[in-house]
Amino acid sequence: KLIEEQVVITAPDEAGTGTEIDLSWEAPKTAEAKINLQLAGEKPKYHLNPHLYTKNKKEGTMRLPSTAGDYVLRWYNISDRKVVTEKPIKVVEEQITISAPDEAGAGTEIDISWVAPKSAEAKINSEKADEKPKFHSTSYLYTKKKTTATLRTPSEEGDYLLRYYNMSDRKVLVERPIKLIAQSITLNSPDTATAGTEVEISWDAPKGLQAYINIQPSEDRVNYNASPYFYTKKKQSEYMRMPSTEGDYKLRWYNQKDRKVLAERPIKLTAAEVSITAPDEAIAGTEVELSWQAPKGLDSFINIQLAGEKPNYNAKAYIYTKKKT
Repeated sequence: KLIEEQVVITAPDEAGTGTEIDLSWEAPKTAEAKINLQLAGEKPKYHLNPHLYTKNKKEGTMRLPSTAGDYVLRWYNISDRKVVTEKPIKVVEEQITISAPDEAGAGTEIDISWVAPKSAEAKINSEKADEKPKFHSTSYLYTKKKTTATLRTPSEEGDYLLRYYNMSDRKVLVERPIKLIAQSITLNSPDTATAGTEVEISWDAPKGLQAYINIQPSEDRVNYNASPYFYTKKKQSEYMRMPSTEGDYKLRWYNQKDRKVLAERPIKLTAAEVSITAPDEAIAGTEVELSWQAPKGLDSFINIQLAGEKPNYNAKAYIYTKKKT
């Protein structure tokens, strides 16, 4: 049975909130333990974070909580979970600051920097100012081994807070207000187009805004995963092949980060008039000459099947019409 005199924990007497400290220990070779950190006035509690296990090691690291105060490192014997020895440590408040613009466009990228202890690890979120802190947010970055980074802001305008969460206990150590303003986005396309043809789409949007544009029937529910689609990154225009079914459609601009629709543009698709010219009869196994009339830009595939069969795109006798008539 271990006694207190056989175990010594070595750690700094004082360290900053949220920082990582080095621990070492002296104990009999076969000793197995769990070391955790608790407030000095609390009763010993085996299941607690932060903690580490000593098996096959003589040293380790531990990330401290984000609340300052007097703490105790406790060595628990694994077999009976009893405390064998303790080491006091004072956790002091660390000065952390976040630098960011006071105002930015919703859905754009902003530059953020921070001043924090070298070993501090954190997650910085962008959250609505009137909402409770939420560690799992869609607009975030990690600070590990960095002092600056870019963050894509949410697509909805309003008052927000940049929150700095300590990674060990997910508590907020500092906040920085930022106001997000609505962005002006315009989609440019023809009012009407022929179903199945390619149309050119362009857009006017802030420089740092990344998006995804797709097309859906106007009456359909908004669906980020609808096809056809393309990404706007590093472009100002792109071609999109229209669906083959006529009707009223909408081009939708989705913010890349949170998939919210920031702009829409109606477009009407008219039926394509297509005719194929071919002989009424031909000898099996011979070549026949085909021609067709179709809207410019309509890419298609012509195949031949038995009249009673269901349409089969993968039938073996086929040609492509692209750049041919």
